[in-house]
Amino acid sequence: MTVQSMPGSMFHRGAWPFTTRLLLALMAAWGLAASCHGQYAGQRVPTVQYQATVRALYDGDYVRALRSFQSEGRGAIKTATTRWIDSICYHAMIGECHYQMGQLPEALDHFTSAIQLHVAYSDWLTHVQYRPLEPGRPRSQREQVTWGQSKRASQPAHFRDSMPIQMGRLDANEAYRQGGVVTPPKLFGIDAVEIVRATSLAIRRRTELLGPTSRHDALTGQLVAALAARPGLPNHWSECWIDVQLGLAHLAAGQPAQAKTSLQRSLLAAGQFDHPLTGVALFELGRIALAEGNLREAAGYFEEATYSAAYYGDIGVLEEAFRQGAVVHLLANPKTVYAPLPEALAWANRNRYRQLTASLLVSLAENQAVLGNTAAADQTLREASGLFKRREFAAGRLGAAYSFVGSRVLFQQKNTAAGDAAVARAMDFMRQGSLWLFHVALADRLYVDGVVTARVATDLYATVLRDPQPLDWSLEPMESLAVLVTPHPVPFEHWFEAAVKRKAHEDALEISDRARRHRFLATLPYGGRLDSLRWLLDGPEEFLDAQARLLRRDLLVSLPGYDRASKEAAVARGRLAQLPPVAADAPAAAVQGKELADLAAISMIQETLLREVAVSRQPSDLVFPPLRRTADLRKALPDGSAVLAFFATSRGTYAFLIDNTRYDYWAVGNMAALSAKLKGFLRDLGLYDANREVAMNALDDAKWKQSGAEVLELILKDSRADFTSHFDELIVVPDGLFWYVPFESLQVVVDGQSESLISRFRIRYAPTIGLAVPDGRRRKTVGRTGVALGRLFPGDADAVAQAAFDEFARAVPGAAAFSSRLPAPSSIYRVAFDSLVVLGDIQAGKEGVYSWEPIPVESPKKGGNALGDWIRLPLGGPQTVVLPGFHTATESGLKRYDSKMPGREMFLSDCGLMAGGTRTVLLSRWRTGGQVSFDLVREFAQELPHATPSEAWQRAVLLARESRIDPATEPRIGAKGGVEPPKAEHPFFWAGYMLIDPGDAPREAPPGPEMPPPPAAEAPAPDHAAPVDP
Repeated sequence: MTVQSMPGSMFHRGAWPFTTRLLLALMAAWGLAASCHGQYAGQRVPTVQYQATVRALYDGDYVRALRSFQSEGRGAIKTATTRWIDSICYHAMIGECHYQMGQLPEALDHFTSAIQLHVAYSDWLTHVQYRPLEPGRPRSQREQVTWGQSKRASQPAHFRDSMPIQMGRLDANEAYRQGGVVTPPKLFGIDAVEIVRATSLAIRRRTELLGPTSRHDALTGQLVAALAARPGLPNHWSECWIDVQLGLAHLAAGQPAQAKTSLQRSLLAAGQFDHPLTGVALFELGRIALAEGNLREAAGYFEEATYSAAYYGDIGVLEEAFRQGAVVHLLANPKTVYAPLPEALAWANRNRYRQLTASLLVSLAENQAVLGNTAAADQTLREASGLFKRREFAAGRLGAAYSFVGSRVLFQQKNTAAGDAAVARAMDFMRQGSLWLFHVALADRLYVDGVVTARVATDLYATVLRDPQPLDWSLEPMESLAVLVTPHPVPFEHWFEAAVKRKAHEDALEISDRARRHRFLATLPYGGRLDSLRWLLDGPEEFLDAQARLLRRDLLVSLPGYDRASKEAAVARGRLAQLPPVAADAPAAAVQGKELADLAAISMIQETLLREVAVSRQPSDLVFPPLRRTADLRKALPDGSAVLAFFATSRGTYAFLIDNTRYDYWAVGNMAALSAKLKGFLRDLGLYDANREVAMNALDDAKWKQSGAEVLELILKDSRADFTSHFDELIVVPDGLFWYVPFESLQVVVDGQSESLISRFRIRYAPTIGLAVPDGRRRKTVGRTGVALGRLFPGDADAVAQAAFDEFARAVPGAAAFSSRLPAPSSIYRVAFDSLVVLGDIQAGKEGVYSWEPIPVESPKKGGNALGDWIRLPLGGPQTVVLPGFHTATESGLKRYDSKMPGREMFLSDCGLMAGGTRTVLLSRWRTGGQVSFDLVREFAQELPHATPSEAWQRAVLLARESRIDPATEPRIGAKGGVEPPKAEHPFFWAGYMLIDPGDAPREAPPGPEMPPPPAAEAPAPDHAAPVDP
């Protein structure tokens, strides 16, 4: 098709006389023109086969359509250097196949190629030979719409399938003079309508795929510039097509106001006729109105879009318009089914539009489920199931929607297991097909590749890593759930690093807690949505903020069944509270067993109802764990208390020290050196294996003091913190390796004396910053304490635990002991106690992070005893849980631990216990299993009614350190005759415990640790979502 002049060839301009070269050029142009005319005579592009494949695509035959489009694309028109405008169609439709199948990177590549071609040939509309517009004449095979009538005062115009267009140019002389390619003129037919439609689809889909990154995309800017130049015939009806595409380009650039103007201007051709892109413009205007919160206007636009799209056979826009129209109808809180759906279904069936039919059935089923018409919704889905069995779209985007809506119907039918399975199928698709998750990956790539600055990146991250907002749940519940259940920790790390780079350290502190919370919630069923609903509807009201309390009232009004079940559960718990927590005889056990069974049954009903809400469009916040702004954290910190928070990323570890007036930030430098030093310190504490004995004479070795000081020195290096100053309480928020650091035993030198940190100030821990400060819940000072008797150390006789309990009961009035044979699963039985002490050996996470049993149970063994079950209803088990037999990697001196995710088992275990309603957790990093352990637990429990947990624990430790050990009651201490047993001053006995607690209300106390005020340049940004430049 082309002739190119090449240096050194016979066509090089210096080799022949001018007239001879000109003659040859003209002969070549005429000859090739004749050849091309013969090649394309009677044909048009795209081809008839292409049109048939479009129909196959919208029948759900994605794989077959993809192969056919690829085959057609191989035969597309090509010049010497590039493809021509017909390839816009092939790229766009190949992209659409990938889009529907959830193959988003491939879809983006092809939509991008389509737009690049459009930009390269942006003036192609000027070369089309148009005919005057005429009023439309419905084709015989096109059935009139039956679901309504347009209210717009316009009529459709008739457009031909083929319009002549000239490709190339007659001026071969100019090409000869300039050198390069001679493109001979060709005149043949194109389906201009299809090329415009495909271009518009590519712009729309690419905007969807890029999400908030689109405005930072170079091609988006080029597209806006090309279309803003009005590359068409002036004052011609075809300008409406340019207006549509310019409006779409403005949307891609994040300019909805300009988009709205262009789209409204594009609705009519020649000021009076609808055209094939009118439906596209109406649909996008509906989306703009919906984003603005104007439901009535959005509903009108979507309905009008269906009429125009149906007339011009744009089945893709027709399906989207019906789907969005149905959503708007649901948001308006209807009492009826969306009116167009039944007639539209009949119309789609008659015309054998299978994908449209399936989509309409899914929308109808959701509408029926929302109205509580479960039987009708079930029947509708059964009708749809036949289509999904035969069509590839069962494995695509529409198939995921079918499963998601089906889960709600299954939950209404009380089929919880099948409903969970249906949600899992939907989420399996969304892990690769979620647009939101794709936006996260794209935004992250822009920052990592250096395309955007740290400032722009923080804004992008704040958008794509946000919690699902009310509008997100209302419009895209499946997307919102997918972003919760799918782990994506690395973008959170990069968001944090971008904030640090901008010296927005208080923003970085908040981001670190978002990252921690995401790590936890992504491990839970439904990504924490279920657990937050439990807290929202059944948690203590004082835990909720004002907005959450209002939402609770609204939800309970809209969920009368749940409200009724919740009240029944409260009555059942009230009856249980009147019974002794441990039955004295068989008749009492029978009564208690029935009450517990009733509570379990009610809780199961509540759980099923919550699942229905979880897959609905009902907005709800993520209540637990709470997030706190840095300013609010400071206000909540008591005087004399400071938070030491760590955040471990894949590229570094960072620390923050903050009290109610000041803060400090630093990077923990050499983590390899700190890890080695920590392992040495743990060995100095006698930690080599879970059951290995510590020699008596090793208890007198003070080497641990030096290594403990060195560990603390490495941690605080490059900081301005001074732990030799006087303050009351240190709240540690560990991350990574720091979960294994026994801060209580780290050393500072004061007045020439080495002192353990626990002797200088109280120490408690929190898994997240939001859980580090009081949360509004009131602590019961007097309650019912249960003690689960077991074997704290292998080989212990039953009498050991019984003797420990007898002594415990004398110090803690009303304490009741029980065995491993429970009257109900422990997740139910736990509500009988306000405090729980488990004298048993606990191995965490062998079969899953939430698989371990907080109370080792001999029976019942049918389930309901694992930590994962404790997270479920009934919410609010023991407010205090003490686990002195808990095992972690610390007990082996970190010889065996997950180096990729250190501390994960401790972090998730603590979060899991607190998510189930527990407020205070005392657990061991290593289990000593002797009398000192029993003494520590007893002293802590007996002091709790009179002091805060951190005060009670510090007192227990200081008392234990003054007590002399009895080797006969310490199974891990090697006896040595003739040697007086030492006091329990060695950290082996008391430093292995972590007190996890949010603290109590502030009280007056001395100031926090010495920290110079931060430089003015590091002042916190007022809003993490809109950072201030340093």
